[in-house]
Formats: sequence, structure tokens, C-alpha cells
Amino acid sequence: AAALSEELRLHREQAVALQLLADCQSQQQCYLDAKDTVAQARRLFARAEDHVNEASAALQASQLAALAGDHAGAVLMCVEAQELAKRAFCKHLECSAYHMLTGLHLESGQLNDALRMMKKALTCSRQEGNKKEESKCLLLAVMVNLAIANKETAAANANEGDQSTAERRKRAATRIDKAEELAKEGLLLARRAGNASCLAKGLHAAAMVQLQRSNYENAL
Repeated sequence: AAALSEELRLHREQAVALQLLADCQSQQQCYLDAKDTVAQARRLFARAEDHVNEASAALQASQLAALAGDHAGAVLMCVEAQELAKRAFCKHLECSAYHMLTGLHLESGQLNDALRMMKKALTCSRQEGNKKEESKCLLLAVMVNLAIANKETAAANANEGDQSTAERRKRAATRIDKAEELAKEGLLLARRAGNASCLAKGLHAAAMVQLQRSNYENAL
């Protein structure tokens, strides 16, 4: 048992060292090498049955895949990270995975998926009681709702006079209202927490909504 314990400890230490090496490779923009290095770290964490750090390594792999331009790979790794974090009862990493998935879907224009992941991220951050993470999620929620509003507005403009135009504009307005509601919630959360970082995110979200409404002075 002692020998096994020592072996597992060494696996963890080696895996952590590999993660640090991957960070260095990433800084040098050697993303593919970094991905391979993190994959080794992840296997070692799995062998040591350290599922929290295995989830962390999967999340790191997702970030590297995104940097390398491998969107599908980034999503796949992120989903695996979320599943590992959930099995390990690690709300913080699970929330981070949902947050990253939201960003990946938002970036690729998959707005329905982004909305679904954003809701999970927000719920997860609230369950964890992490106000800073919740603040980040609220900012992301504002971005998702504004992106959907922009899509609806663009479709309405492209089909002016069509029967669906009025309905699209109505949906866009609803999304902007929702974004404003979320931005206000973020500001309230930040002020209650007395956290400057959260307050900055809340103000950023509020400014984005005002820009969307063309209220430039209020945005400033």
C-alpha cells in the first residue's frame, strides 16, 4: 500500500510538472506540443485517480486546442472536463468548463448552444456561492443575449416587410431587456460583495447594453 501511495504521489508530481511545461510551450506559441504535453499529464492524473486535476488538465487542453484553432477539439476537451469535474464534485472546475463552452459556442455563432451553456454556468456559480465567478457569468450572459439580439435584428433588416420582421424585432428587444436585467443584477451583486473586480465586470456589462441601445453618453 505504501509503495502504491508513493507511486501515485510521483504520478501527480510528474503530471503537475508536465502542466507547467505545457504552459511554457504555450507561451512560445507551440500549441500542438503543449497539447501533447497536457495529454501526458492528464493520463498520469487519471492513473493516480486524481479526477479533479484530470479535469483541470482537460480544461487546459481545451484552451490549447482553441489557441491552435481546433474549435471542435476545444469543445470536446471542454465537455470532457465538465464531465470529469462533475464526477469529482468540483463545482469550480465544472463552472469554468461551462463558462468556456459558452465562449466557444458564442465565438462560432452557435448561439442556442451558447445560451444553454451560459445558463448552466450561471446556475453552477450560484450553487458554488462564488460571487466572482457569478459576476463573470453574468457578463457572459449579457454578451450572449446581445449576440442573439443582433442576430434577430440582422435577420429583420434583411427581410424588411416580411411577416416575420415584427416578431424578430420583438424578440431582439426582449433579449436586450434581458441583457439589461442581467447587467443590473451583476452591478447589484458587485456592490453587495464590495468587490472591485466584480464591479468592473458589472459596469462593463451595463455599458455594453447602453451601446446596444445607442445610449452613448450613458455608456461612457
